[in-house]
Amino acid sequence: MYTLFMAFSEDFFVRIIIFVLGLCGFMVARHIYKHKNNAESPLVCPIGFDCDFVVHSNYSEFMHVPLEVFGMIYYALLSLFILVLFWFPAICRALYLYYYCR
Repeated sequence: MYTLFMAFSEDFFVRIIIFVLGLCGFMVARHIYKHKNNAESPLVCPIGFDCDFVVHSNYSEFMHVPLEVFGMIYYALLSLFILVLFWFPAICRALYLYYYCR
């Protein structure tokens, strides 16, 4: 019996999961960045603590750049890299990523 699940390798699903999690991370960082300076709707943590205190602390910036921007860049690059490796496996082989390109 042949099913749709058998048509794709496990590696395919791992790449899709990494891509989706990268997009989720980007959206969380974007949400924090968007609502950081919005006084109308402050951030609310689900665990009952004050997220505004953390987001507006002295440690929420690195070299005067908000950490949310670094998060958005990181997650966007992660997702794009996974997409490039998925659609262009020759690039993967050219970068000597044999283990990941199998």
